[in-house]
Amino acid sequence: MNLYLRLLAVLLRSLGGRRRGDPLAVHVLRLSVRPWDCDVNRHMNNGRYLTVMDLGRVDLMGAIGILWPTIRRGWFPVVSAADLHFFGSLHPFERYALETQVLGWDGRWFYLEQRFVARGRVQARGWVKSTFFHGRRPVPPAEVVALAGFTGAAPALPAAFERWALLHSARRGQDAAAAQG
Repeated sequence: MNLYLRLLAVLLRSLGGRRRGDPLAVHVLRLSVRPWDCDVNRHMNNGRYLTVMDLGRVDLMGAIGILWPTIRRGWFPVVSAADLHFFGSLHPFERYALETQVLGWDGRWFYLEQRFVARGRVQARGWVKSTFFHGRRPVPPAEVVALAGFTGAAPALPAAFERWALLHSARRGQDAAAAQG
């Protein structure tokens, strides 16, 4: 239930006006660790990070002005891959910033980086491969960024991120072949 309250807060924040931010800028959502976010080791549970990352992506959509237009069009975001690396812990009641940034896109996928920052350091970093669907049809990222008023070309992905994206594309092909046979 508590995550729905946080989601409601993010949605209400997006109603505060068209905050047409730069889709490529770092967008920051400030949160704090609630006791129910923690595990028996008294730090934020590793599964909670992924759920909070969802909130960061919703906040990003609101910040660049595409949240409500995508909802009206029946487009919904779907994550295809996510990798998370931990460098430190977030403790009960600790305040942190979730930084979300679109690093680039190709003909089908968006590539994002999300960082959990507390005490002046990145405590965890996630890489996400995502797209939008309308029914069963993927929506080209160019159509999505056009909603934000962005007319430029997709930026080149950092080399490490490009290798990560290729790895996940190769895995998808291998997993599909294994499922068939």
